[in-house]
Amino acid sequence: MPELTDPRLDRVRVEFDETSRWLMVHRSSLTVMVNFCPDSVTLTVPLGAVLLASDDGVTAGRDWVRLPGQTLAIYRSEINP
Repeated sequence: MPELTDPRLDRVRVEFDETSRWLMVHRSSLTVMVNFCPDSVTLTVPLGAVLLASDDGVTAGRDWVRLPGQTLAIYRSEINP
């Protein structure tokens, strides 16, 4: 996926919550989501699909992704921001 190897940092947007211990790195239509906390977290995302997950427990709905504790997922939105 070219979005993951593009070295131009001006095309990267990052969201995080230090208290809830999650991180989202956005580049084009791809988002890498990481839950560092042992508890599950639900993150709001645009319509799309999970492409890869580190755990079978990662689930997604129309506008959200639920990450179990200490997991990550790569998500592709249908709309480019």
